[in-house]
Amino acid sequence: MISMGRLGTLSLPGGILVAGLLFAGVMPVTLPGQGAPGTPPRVSQWRADLDTLVALVTREHFVHRRNPLPPAFVRGVATLSARVGQFSDERILAEMSRLMVLLGDGHTYLLPAGATRVEGSWLPVTMYLFPDGLYVVDAASGSRDLVGSKVVRIGRVSAADAMRRVAAFIPKDNPMGVQWIAPPFGLRLHGILEAIGAVEPGDVYLDLGMVDRDGEPAARMVRFVPFPGAAGVPKLGPPPGGGESGGALWLRDQGRGILLTRIVREVLYLRMLQVRDTPEETLADLAKRLGDSLSIPGTTALILDLRLNNGGNADLLGPLLDTLRAYDRQCPDCRILVLTGRNTFSAAQILLNVIDRDTRAIVVGEPSSSRPNFVGEENFFRLPWSGAIGSISDRYHESRPGDRRRWIPPDVPVDLTAADYFGHRDPVLDAALRRALRDP
Repeated sequence: MISMGRLGTLSLPGGILVAGLLFAGVMPVTLPGQGAPGTPPRVSQWRADLDTLVALVTREHFVHRRNPLPPAFVRGVATLSARVGQFSDERILAEMSRLMVLLGDGHTYLLPAGATRVEGSWLPVTMYLFPDGLYVVDAASGSRDLVGSKVVRIGRVSAADAMRRVAAFIPKDNPMGVQWIAPPFGLRLHGILEAIGAVEPGDVYLDLGMVDRDGEPAARMVRFVPFPGAAGVPKLGPPPGGGESGGALWLRDQGRGILLTRIVREVLYLRMLQVRDTPEETLADLAKRLGDSLSIPGTTALILDLRLNNGGNADLLGPLLDTLRAYDRQCPDCRILVLTGRNTFSAAQILLNVIDRDTRAIVVGEPSSSRPNFVGEENFFRLPWSGAIGSISDRYHESRPGDRRRWIPPDVPVDLTAADYFGHRDPVLDAALRRALRDP
């Protein structure tokens, strides 16, 4: 969710719209040796930013503004402060990101790239973790031939080890967050790759070990490129060669935030990529349009696809939830099916939580990346020297008191394999459609 609040909004490079940015009024905690005679200015400045980060956490975090900081966080701060002079700037950002992960929620983080004083770099290839392995799903123009290759080694470490090691740097509410964020984002960043032992500081290339589309071993020296800024974790896009159909429906035309269509006469399909009003349509207007479509005689099922929805503004959900509750109540023979996955997060998780609580909806797909009850609200800050950007959660969202589940488990678990994805098949939607039509 985005908290549009106290200090207004700021547009950051890459199109990130930041709200409630925290700059001033923080008294930093002094770390030992920060201002000792002979300390290099760069080291002192990084330590000052680390002080500021600790002060912000103790002032802002929903849990730790009232409770002691985790011992591992305190130890980690001291260790990083002592080792700042040994690390590259990108590695320091990665280590600060690791510290924030120790606070235990997916909305508390420090971005390991995008700091104004640090020239960040990353790999121009996007990866995705399928049940059958880690694959390249997108790439810049010079590396497009790698799309479809299975990644078995990232620099000096195996792909499996890289996924295990990178988990310490990924903010998350549950383990699905690592699958969501690490392959298309975390495993591309030079600082994180340094921290997990995949590359050395100053490396310009990474040796990517693969199995190509023909099943043959392959390797490519992939050059790091400047980090361009990003509007969020890259969403899974369609693979090449969708043909006349355009490929799987859920991946098509992602420039449209809302897609409402009929798959068959009886079944309505709604894909939401964000919980947000658009210039073309508010969520309240969408709720009315959806209600009108559901009231058409013969409409017996709604498939709500939240697989690519990482949130937005949960305060806008009321009219849509009213429409869904009314449909569930007024049509006892009708069905609501909700498609979820690793990219379902934040305000989309709240939407899922309330639907699961208040209707007879059937959940299909993967578990989401958040919980029925979670600490989470994007509450942005920028550190004064490095210009590093982050968020410190300052709100708790509860849908069911006492519910300690790490996710809402799908009623119909369905995985997307690499063969399905590159073959333009959608087994999750297929399973939901069978349920919608009462097929065995």
